[in-house]
Amino acid sequence: MALTLKEVKDALMGNEETKNLMTEEEIEAAFREADCDKDGVVDYDEFLFVMGSDKAPPRAGTLPYHILQESKKELMKLKAPVENEDEKTEKEEAKSSNTS
Repeated sequence: MALTLKEVKDALMGNEETKNLMTEEEIEAAFREADCDKDGVVDYDEFLFVMGSDKAPPRAGTLPYHILQESKKELMKLKAPVENEDEKTEKEEAKSSNTS
């Protein structure tokens, strides 16, 4: 099941309580952001991904799953200990003395 832009607009603009919350342009921009694979619909996995759900992660093989996996890899790189210059120099010196 997937949502089209028309369905989202109709739901938000056709309801008295929500029609003044967002402009049509804002709805369109939010929809474009949620449509990760740019196929013109927001499917279940894209919806969960955009909503930040950790209760139901995206299914393997979907674009949101791929984006999430890449984000995790980048986060792990950021969390990796950073060598200071002294440690780096010591390792390089030890490596060169072992090869001599």
